[in-house]
Amino acid sequence: MNCDRDGSRHSSSERIIPLRRSCPWSQGVAVMRDEQFDVPVTIESERIGRLLSVTRTVQAASLLVDKWPDEKRGPKYRAALKAMMDAMEQRRAVGSARRAFTAAAKEAHVFVREGRH
Repeated sequence: MNCDRDGSRHSSSERIIPLRRSCPWSQGVAVMRDEQFDVPVTIESERIGRLLSVTRTVQAASLLVDKWPDEKRGPKYRAALKAMMDAMEQRRAVGSARRAFTAAAKEAHVFVREGRH
């Protein structure tokens, strides 16, 4: 057997992110998809006055895990993190995950706008 792709199809707007480098038949391997949001979400970054346009699922998940202030990790933050993971594992629509991310940004008072401006 060979550790190449499994032959599944995906659109050009998504990227496949392997969680662990191993053969697909080994135990515990998951493949996540980095998909583009239909509408970007602009948030205020850690540095006051700097804006950040969030456009992809992996970018949003990374922000939630690595950059979200601890004191702003409320119920909507937890829902957004779960929604993003579900979207990357194709168990939830990307638009639904984006809306959960937007709700978390509003709860944390870092939301600026949705869409391109």
